[in-house]
Amino acid sequence: MARTKRRESLAFNLALLMFLVVTVSLTVVSATALGGVFDLASRQASARQVAYQQALVAELRARLDGATGVAGRASAVLGDAVGSELNRRALVMQFDAGIEFVDRLIVATPEGSVLSAYPTFQAPRDVSGTPYLAVAVDE
Repeated sequence: MARTKRRESLAFNLALLMFLVVTVSLTVVSATALGGVFDLASRQASARQVAYQQALVAELRARLDGATGVAGRASAVLGDAVGSELNRRALVMQFDAGIEFVDRLIVATPEGSVLSAYPTFQAPRDVSGTPYLAVAVDE
C-alpha cells in the first residue's frame, strides 16, 4: 500500500511539474508575443506621426511661400510711378492672384497704422502688436 501511495505521489508530482512547466512556458511566450505586438503598434503609430508631421510641414511651407510671394509682388507694384499715392488697383490685382494664400493684404507704416487694405470691409485701423507677415518696402 505504501508503495502505491508513493507512486501516486510521484505521478502527482510529475503532473504538477508538467503543469507548472507548461504554464510558465505559455506565460513567457504570451509575454513575448504581447511585447512584439506592442512594439509593432508603437512603430506604426510613430511612422504615421512622422508622415503627418512631414505633410504638415510641406503644407505650411507651401502656404507661407505663397503668402510671401504675394506680399513681395504686392510691395513691388504698390508705389505709384507718378507720386506717393498707393496703387490700390495693383493691391486688388495681387490679392486676387494670391487669394488661396492670403485672407487680406494690408499696407501699414512701420509703427502699425494702416495706409490701405483689401478687402476694405476687413481693414483694421491699426496693426501694431498683432502678428503679420511683413515685407519691407523702400520708399
